[in-house]
Amino acid sequence: MSAGKSIEREQQLFECGSVPTCMCRHTKLSAKVTHRDALMTNLRANVFVVKVPAYDMGYVKGITLCKGTNGLPGKVDDCADSPCALNATCVDLVNDYECQCPKGFKGKRCNVKEDLCAAAPCVHGLCVDTLFARRCICDEGWTGENCEVNIDDCASQPCQNGGTCTDEVAGFSCACPAGYRGVHCQHLVDHCSTSPCRNNATCTNLGASYHCACPLGFDGTHCEHNKDECLLGRCDKKGTESCEDGINSFTCLCKPGYSGEFCEVRIDQCESSPCMNNGTCYDEGGSFRCECANGWTGETCEQETGSCDARPCRNDGRCVNLVADYFCVCPEGVSGKDCEIAPNRCLGEPCLNGGVCGDFGSRQECICPKKFTGAGCQYLQDACTDNVCQNGGACSRNSDGGFHCSCKPGFTGLHCETNIDDCARSPCPLGATCVDQINAAYCRCPFNMTGSNCDKAIDEDYDLHFYDSLRPASASLALPFQIAAKAITVAMWVKFDQAQSKGTVFTMYNSKWVLQNAFLIHYSVVNAKKP
Repeated sequence: MSAGKSIEREQQLFECGSVPTCMCRHTKLSAKVTHRDALMTNLRANVFVVKVPAYDMGYVKGITLCKGTNGLPGKVDDCADSPCALNATCVDLVNDYECQCPKGFKGKRCNVKEDLCAAAPCVHGLCVDTLFARRCICDEGWTGENCEVNIDDCASQPCQNGGTCTDEVAGFSCACPAGYRGVHCQHLVDHCSTSPCRNNATCTNLGASYHCACPLGFDGTHCEHNKDECLLGRCDKKGTESCEDGINSFTCLCKPGYSGEFCEVRIDQCESSPCMNNGTCYDEGGSFRCECANGWTGETCEQETGSCDARPCRNDGRCVNLVADYFCVCPEGVSGKDCEIAPNRCLGEPCLNGGVCGDFGSRQECICPKKFTGAGCQYLQDACTDNVCQNGGACSRNSDGGFHCSCKPGFTGLHCETNIDDCARSPCPLGATCVDQINAAYCRCPFNMTGSNCDKAIDEDYDLHFYDSLRPASASLALPFQIAAKAITVAMWVKFDQAQSKGTVFTMYNSKWVLQNAFLIHYSVVNAKKP
């Protein structure tokens, strides 16, 4: 009998006649008692001693006796079959045994594997069960049996030049003294590398700091200030309007009538004789005044009095300058000093069809009503030449000079400018939203519904067949849906009966916008042979 059956066997007891003490465990088969008054001693079956009393029991049959180990009477060794797995030590007990399991195993026979990592013993690491023991693979920066000890990364004194080391997990940080930088404070700081000095100043590195040598005209720690040389007050106060500061310089802006580097020189405004034609010049401090001779005028006496600058000639007369005078060359039929005498050119009502005549002296002009044109308003104007009909409407001229627009289906108005509201007749059923189109209406059904009466549930897979090749979107089917994501992908197959290069194949409506022309059709022609 194997060790496993020895562990799992049930203890079955059989009565021996009417004597309750005549019992044994149903284990190893021995012999049967066939004689009366038999007294059996020293025959043991693990625990119980089988005895048959010396009084008359009648014929006793079927009593199973138990042998000792190896067929000899005595105590049974429950460890004889080596019931313990993994070479564990077996301890024999009375009618039982006990296995002293190695670490990592448990159970009656040491056949149950313990999870040595179940208690998560590794504080900062990964626990590895190695069958009979467990091992901790520590995270970077940790050590110890259970990875509970933080490695002191400052033990090697990595910080140089007096830097202060602070231990961290799997690393360290150095607090560098002034003038040093780097992971180990190994680099001397070059304060001049960032060009702190401005305005072309020279930077000198001093270790813990730096110094800026400023060029002329600048001062400040970084030479950021332009010195105001105007504060020196070298501009003449009387002749200076203002002082303009420069870089290590200044400029005096002089008042009218003054000049010089510091506006210290008084200018004689009449020195250049600005007055022409014998005019007299008067210096008025920063400016001059001309007193002109007879027959001349202007700021510098440059204009003759009575000249053509006043435009004295009327009725398109041409003016000619004379000395202190002018002469008007009048057009034909016009006379007078200023061409002021002209005939009435609107006599005889030269403008036809209600046109208004305008007399402009040398000429007349007809202002025609809206439907007429020509010099005398004698021609009826063709209104259709102005493309008055919109949206493809056809224009035709009326007998009275007006026009009439024959509108395309879906449009109305004098100029076919109004798109007829096809939703006004309420073509859509209750619950659907009507979308007006050109000479058509589109019913946007409630969510997940479709059909002319919005009475069909929408299938995610559907076909659209466009029968009219001349008009786009002659067939459509809406598929409303809710979008919770920021993007959506729509895939479809498109078959053309005629060659196409591009077009609108998809329109998506939103509560706030309508997305059209979202797809550009890229196509290829596949030549297939007929079978």
